[in-house]
Amino acid sequence: MCFECYAIYCAILCTILTGVLAFNMRDESIDWVARKVVNVSFLMFGPLLFTLCVVGFYNVKGLSRVCGLHGIQDGQFNAVCIFILVIFFCISLGVSYSMLMQKTIDVASEQFGNENTILYRMSQLYFRYQQRLREQRNRWRGRERTERR
Repeated sequence: MCFECYAIYCAILCTILTGVLAFNMRDESIDWVARKVVNVSFLMFGPLLFTLCVVGFYNVKGLSRVCGLHGIQDGQFNAVCIFILVIFFCISLGVSYSMLMQKTIDVASEQFGNENTILYRMSQLYFRYQQRLREQRNRWRGRERTERR
């Protein structure tokens, strides 16, 4: 049932994106819709799919059985279902990781690009301090080398 919901979601996304292009909307509108679609897809295929996969791993014993016309058949293992579960778990981890990195980069570009923020000032002070320490160490090493000779 979960995979059918994801298939319906993908069909709705295709309809929305095709409709935006078919109605010849402005470029700003197309960009806005595309950003919203990507953000919602990040959530659907990232954390939500991860949660559903964890529930699937919790019920792995039931998923590993083959259902027939007269109920669960004994002695048969449903490897395809477990394989699909593992594949979708890996996909959800990858999408969640990429979403996390993208949002981190967005926040960092907002904070470090603005010279009036405290984070920007603190990082500038830290990097200047590190640069002075590096220069001071190089001077000390140079003095030690000249003293040895």
